[in-house]
Amino acid sequence: MPPSWHGAMLTPEDETVHLWGLASDRVPLGSSVIARRQSSSDLGLANFLYAVTPRNVGDLEADLADATSAGCSRVIIESRTPPWVEAELLLRGWNIEQELRLVLDAAAPLAESPATHTVRPADDCDPDWSARAEMFRLDHLEEDARHGVTPRSTARTAAIIEHRRDLERHVSYSCAQRLGQVAGFLCHWKAPSGCGVIEDVCATKAPAVSPSPPKSVTPRPTSTPGLVSGPIE
Repeated sequence: MPPSWHGAMLTPEDETVHLWGLASDRVPLGSSVIARRQSSSDLGLANFLYAVTPRNVGDLEADLADATSAGCSRVIIESRTPPWVEAELLLRGWNIEQELRLVLDAAAPLAESPATHTVRPADDCDPDWSARAEMFRLDHLEEDARHGVTPRSTARTAAIIEHRRDLERHVSYSCAQRLGQVAGFLCHWKAPSGCGVIEDVCATKAPAVSPSPPKSVTPRPTSTPGLVSGPIE
């Protein structure tokens, strides 16, 4: 079994991976730990194998068999993972997925911006998740249309929203309001390391506003409503 961490089961090294697994059960395997969300086992963000420290190929094969039978399709490579594990995964047909993380130093000055929105805790302005659920659904439809694939089902969107609602027991959501309506939201969490993690950034596009044109100029149409979002599965 992997070593303990603050008296509890070892957590993922990466703070973002740790965040996504907060609403999942952690189950020890022979030489790994699986984060598993039984109600949505196909949700990649919430189901993954981590703390992978096999002593040999046999250990790895046993853990992969247990993980895939549980619906897990992600393996997190961490600093404690033996280098040969990644090569073994590639030989077995697994694909490498890399992510770009933006890091803001705590001492970095913030750029000034016009205060055109009011930011409030989501519990105050969207307690039933109706506004955020609508934006999640619109994001899914726009993303699927952009990639030319069949729109994902409403059940799929509902499962993702259910995961976020459970996640809200561990993290905080804030909403931006424009003219009294929710115009965007984000998730934020203070990790045990003290690092702040921001995820689920989603915002509607504000209509383009132009000054009143001269009478001889035809005004341009406003932009089409839509979403600007971060990685929402």
